[in-house]
Amino acid sequence: MRICLLIDSMGPGGAQQQMLRLAQSLAVAGATPAVHWYNQASAFHQLPPGIQGGVLPKRSPADPHFWRALQRATQTADVVHAWLPYPGLYAGLAGLGLDAAAVLHGVRCAPQLLDGQPAQLRATLAAAAMSRAVTANATTMVDWLVARGIAPQRVFHLPNQLDPALLDRPPATPEDKHAALVGLGLDPARPPITCLGRLDRNKNQIGLLRALGRVQAADRGRPLPPVVLAGEVQDLAVGAEVQSLIVQLGLDARVLRPVADPAALLAASRVSVLASLSEGSPNVVLEGLAVGTVTVSTQVGEVPSLVRDGDTGLTCAAGDDAALAACLQRALSLDPQSAQQMGERARLDVRARYGALPIARRYLELYETAVAERWLRIGPRRGFLRSYTGSR
Repeated sequence: MRICLLIDSMGPGGAQQQMLRLAQSLAVAGATPAVHWYNQASAFHQLPPGIQGGVLPKRSPADPHFWRALQRATQTADVVHAWLPYPGLYAGLAGLGLDAAAVLHGVRCAPQLLDGQPAQLRATLAAAAMSRAVTANATTMVDWLVARGIAPQRVFHLPNQLDPALLDRPPATPEDKHAALVGLGLDPARPPITCLGRLDRNKNQIGLLRALGRVQAADRGRPLPPVVLAGEVQDLAVGAEVQSLIVQLGLDARVLRPVADPAALLAASRVSVLASLSEGSPNVVLEGLAVGTVTVSTQVGEVPSLVRDGDTGLTCAAGDDAALAACLQRALSLDPQSAQQMGERARLDVRARYGALPIARRYLELYETAVAERWLRIGPRRGFLRSYTGSR
């Protein structure tokens, strides 16, 4: 089966990571995937060896070169699966002239983000209306889509998958951890509290720093482990506020750009933390669990399914600095043996449930069904969406 995967860029986001992992695992499962994108400005990832595709020229949404290139990329595919609002919109429009290919739309965020961004909301609903089926990586988003008129049998929950390389990666040795921290200019004698992710309001690094300030105050000045915030600064105001708060609270914290091997940094960290206000299915939580690091997360999106609170990690309510501080205190108070046992339970659990190949086979089963049954496009109804459930 020939599959065209479309996304906006090869930037450092979780959706990009997941699409490349899917392409690799689909190839292992016997399909022929190609990955295309149209924004080269924020290049971070590269196509894995053996995966075809590349950047499409696009100077504006009306660029004829872009539309011709998009048509060429999609017209020979059996399935076109576009992720995120605007790639989904473009693929849906291109798919109006494709009778053979099944166009699917992938939603990769939390409902709160779309509810707060009207333009992306409209693009998502339009993309879904022009698709044969919709996929989401979080059950909360599945429920949101069904509530907006997509028939439940045409919206599918397909979770994030672990990087195949992580599955084959042995637990980090003390030497591995030492090298990872030294390579980033960090003190290997003081494993950090690490938060991976772009710096913006939703990722809530500001709330994390406030929570850490509470922990530091409660410990009566006993120094915390160093804090590492690693990610692209997408909101300059947040970046400035983060730096100001670090100084104000007297925290030993630093901001790094996205790191080349995030799993190595997480494995060398004392705690991996996600403080987000909303998420779909956060990669960083899955990766922290997979490498056996004590993982703290707010209860957003799929996190309650990923983390068994108190067993494989620690979770708390989102947007509550006091609750996050208490969760961090619990993580930091674990003795080394308890922390290692929690990490090992987490590592075994997520590897068993989120292996790349089983999830790729679920994608492939959906693609094959969409092609074989020749589903009609989902269409508009009452200003939102309607799903046609018959075959044509």
